[in-house]
Amino acid sequence: GISSFQAAAAALKSQFTIPEKVQSIILTRGEGRTPMPEREKLHLMARSQSTMCIFLSASIAKQVQEELLQEIKKTGKPMVVVLIAGKPLAMPWVKENADALLVQWYGGEQQGRSLADILVGKVNPSGRLNVSFPRSTGNTPCFYNHFVTDREEPFDQPGTPEEPKGHYIFDKPEPLWNFGHGKSYTTFDYVDCALSDTLLAASDTLKVSVMIKNTGRCDGKEVVQLYVRDKVSTVATPIQQLKAFQKVLVKSGESQCVELSLPIAELALYNAKMEEVVEPGDFEIQIGAASDDIRFKKTITINRK
Repeated sequence: GISSFQAAAAALKSQFTIPEKVQSIILTRGEGRTPMPEREKLHLMARSQSTMCIFLSASIAKQVQEELLQEIKKTGKPMVVVLIAGKPLAMPWVKENADALLVQWYGGEQQGRSLADILVGKVNPSGRLNVSFPRSTGNTPCFYNHFVTDREEPFDQPGTPEEPKGHYIFDKPEPLWNFGHGKSYTTFDYVDCALSDTLLAASDTLKVSVMIKNTGRCDGKEVVQLYVRDKVSTVATPIQQLKAFQKVLVKSGESQCVELSLPIAELALYNAKMEEVVEPGDFEIQIGAASDDIRFKKTITINRK
């Protein structure tokens, strides 16, 4: 019951103190459901002169975990949350309050070493989300390649008891982190984008050249992503679909041209007669760092041949 969770929270809070010398705190949240004794649900994994690492088992109720996070946030120390899980979790408080979030997934026997390498800066992270993180369970299913009528209707917005605004009563339908999202210890500018042609046939292949520049202070890998939107079609199609991507290493201060290929045949759909066809018309080519971080938009036209 709730009372037992509250008792667990009080017990867990009393198990640790944060010395003044600690300059930052790393909290690791698990996602398993293995029962654990109360005293083992919170572990001080490591404590150096300047950093404290705390592991929170998922067997602790969500509300208790957030209470602990809130208490640690009150200390004013920089707080890094590490999520070890096999699925996206709804964590709006973490997004709004944590100084950083690292998603580990299930990395196998060497996940501890890879995690440490990223946290201390030995490795510059370059992963990208292959699934969107919902804002709440009420926002599921949560995916980037939805139809235009799925998430952009007037009722898809926060409301109040007096004016509910439909099915997202007290929240927004947008994800916390969208498909393709990912951070790095460096920054990248998308300088230019060029297409090999703008008028193509179904048998052609579009070549896209993207110039990017590492504008940060360290080397890093960027994932350049190509999405497509069918502007007019005989059947409903998603607002965007990932069709190509490439990860490249760019040294600090340097630029690199990334080449992406898109066979036009991949723009085929099944029409009302269940025929797989590439319909003629305009298609929007979107180039960016994530599905919600598009830097360039170009238009190509597919002819009838």
